[in-house]
Amino acid sequence: MYKIKDDVYLLNRINKEEKVFEGEIPLNDGMSYNSYIIKDEKIALLDTTSSYTKEGFLKDVESVIDNKPLEYLVIHHVEPDHSALIKEVLDKYPKCKLVLSNMALTILKNLYRDLDIKNEPIIVKEGDTLDLGKHKLVFYSAPMVHWPEVMVSYDIESKILFSADAFGSFGAYEKMYSDEIEGIKDEERRYYTNIVSRYGTQVQNLLKKLNNLDIEIIASLHGPLHKKRILEVVENYNKWSLNIKEKEGILVVYTTIYGNTEDAANYLLNF
Repeated sequence: MYKIKDDVYLLNRINKEEKVFEGEIPLNDGMSYNSYIIKDEKIALLDTTSSYTKEGFLKDVESVIDNKPLEYLVIHHVEPDHSALIKEVLDKYPKCKLVLSNMALTILKNLYRDLDIKNEPIIVKEGDTLDLGKHKLVFYSAPMVHWPEVMVSYDIESKILFSADAFGSFGAYEKMYSDEIEGIKDEERRYYTNIVSRYGTQVQNLLKKLNNLDIEIIASLHGPLHKKRILEVVENYNKWSLNIKEKEGILVVYTTIYGNTEDAANYLLNF
């Protein structure tokens, strides 16, 4: 748990034992899951966490909000690695209201058939604002980056972009900022390739929406935050989503059972 700025907290959950992400993607050094709290006149929790990292999550929330009421649970992305504890949060804070897109609400009800939403959810769309006091979250739709219901939000007061899965990384890092981690770009690239790369057009649409925002910190749902590397990571997403090559070369991809195809691949590489 870290204090990012006045009134803004990161609840980072790390799982160093996780070897495979989403059942198929190999991990070199575990995975991290991020949630955030804005502690203002009204308190908002931004996303929850996965079932793998739920231990102690509610205690962390409680320690930050310090017995004050939790007004809102903002859902940027309903994939289970970020929504697994919604029921537990609503049970503990019965006056809390969900803040999410209409599509997110539909998907959420299908994912969790036993979810009892007692309070009328606040449905937000492109350009809507959630007023917490000093802090005001403006929402931007980001469909297919990388699920159809995804939204990101920008806090006008702290100038933090809460970017859902965008600009994330593989790895279970305890350091808060990406510039403190050697070789992080390789894991960011691998994350983009496996999670987002098929949606280059949608990534470009999101980048255009963010172009005029004064962003001081990018806070993703996975991996470290970005502060000193904002221009770099945004430019990387621009290049990757446009399929601009980073260096000259030829990629030879193969699979082999008896080694013969591997021999052929090596022959091509040395031809």
